[in-house]
Amino acid sequence: MRCSCAQLLICSLVAVLLVLQVIHLIMLSWLDERTTKRQAQNWSDKLHQSLLAKEEKRQSEAKLDSSGQYKVHKNYAISHQQDSLNTENDVTIVTQCSVNHLHHLAQLTEEWDGLISVSVFTTKLQVHIADAAIFTLRECFEKIRTNVAFHIVYPFTFQDINEIQNKRHDIELLDLSCENVLHTITNLNLFMQNYDLSGIPYPNNLLRNVARTGVQSTYIFVIDIDMLPNKHLRTDFLSFLQNSVISEELSDVVYVVPAFELPDNSPRPTTKQELLKQYDNNGVRPFYIELCKKCQFPTDYESWRNLESKHGLGVAYSREWVDPWEPFYISRSDVPFYDEQFKQYGFNRISQVCELHVAGFKFSVLDNAFILHLGYKTKTGFHSSKDEENLKNKFLFRRFKEALLTKYPESSRRC
Repeated sequence: MRCSCAQLLICSLVAVLLVLQVIHLIMLSWLDERTTKRQAQNWSDKLHQSLLAKEEKRQSEAKLDSSGQYKVHKNYAISHQQDSLNTENDVTIVTQCSVNHLHHLAQLTEEWDGLISVSVFTTKLQVHIADAAIFTLRECFEKIRTNVAFHIVYPFTFQDINEIQNKRHDIELLDLSCENVLHTITNLNLFMQNYDLSGIPYPNNLLRNVARTGVQSTYIFVIDIDMLPNKHLRTDFLSFLQNSVISEELSDVVYVVPAFELPDNSPRPTTKQELLKQYDNNGVRPFYIELCKKCQFPTDYESWRNLESKHGLGVAYSREWVDPWEPFYISRSDVPFYDEQFKQYGFNRISQVCELHVAGFKFSVLDNAFILHLGYKTKTGFHSSKDEENLKNKFLFRRFKEALLTKYPESSRRC
């Protein structure tokens, strides 16, 4: 009888412990849910307050561009290292994009260990989405917060502060958690592509110029947001500068970085040796080869790939500019700006390269440097109005070249 009572007592104690454990687990789950909700609410409140502050600052600081069509907010968010680094003899990446391409910054900051200046184009109705995306990227990615300076450009229309107050619900519908922010930005249905903005002209050259004016370094590297430089390009280039004796006669030089296209979901080469192996196996190809082979042909890819292997970075050879070469290059930050008349697709980069040629610049190709475009450029990968825009800018380019004759009367060069 005593044994049965002892067993009953033990069973009762076990049952009580099980009940207490269940209650404990329920309480933990409840507390965790409350903590998550509180954190989400705190994040939402912090984001909302940031948006209000940014909008107030933008309305007081944003300026009209020279055409009077766009509002420009320079240094919307500066990099944390912008004022602490000695950037005088450094090189800064200059780039631009619409909001749904900002996710590329996460990978770009992993490959480029220096400063980046990016202009972001948005619309009046979606400027609060740009605010939220930039805020979240800076909160979630230390290298973006540390190294990237943001500038905002949008069409000139007045936006009342109350509009931002009323947009909070729209932002809360987006999953801007650190785990999902890149996916969310990638899938924003704000714009189909950079050049397809529901009738709003995409001012690529204005964006490039705005990003350039946010640079303090002696050198700049203007690339597209979906391109990646090879690993250590910045440090290799800085070493190249230190080891080179550059006379005043050679100061008007731009350093061409050969550009390639990498297929989607392919392993990304980080060194020239890896790149050449994939090149030989048709894993990568010269940039724009399907759309405009002549646009990159003067880079002379065959000579570049057959260079003798060596360590470090140097000039492999120089090439005379010929139409329609539009190389990517590292240059001094005081080279001619981009002509802001060019919008949408066509002749926006080549017009500036053309001016470099007429102004007397020399094009020197670097031996162990390269950049990769993520994905092949194909004829079917463009928006429907691309050919119409290209034709319009072609006529504009003719007038631009005529104007260079007046701007550089002593130059014998033509393009």
